[in-house]
Amino acid sequence: MTHRRTDRPFRGDERIAAREKAAALYRAGHTIGCVATQIDRPYSTTRSLLADADVAFRPRGRSSRCTAPHSPVGSTVPS
Repeated sequence: MTHRRTDRPFRGDERIAAREKAAALYRAGHTIGCVATQIDRPYSTTRSLLADADVAFRPRGRSSRCTAPHSPVGSTVPS
């Protein structure tokens, strides 16, 4: 998995938008790794965003693949 490395801060409206998108993707069945790829952020940042969104984490090791189909970064997420 590759992720974007930036020198600029990740906060404010951009962080809120990423948190909401990450939460929607995770609740739709994606793994944290898949969500990280979709929002173009590292796994650790994605997990922090999900924790900030009060997402109930699923048990580890349940699936080695995404349970929902991938969609490109910037696409719409089902509500």
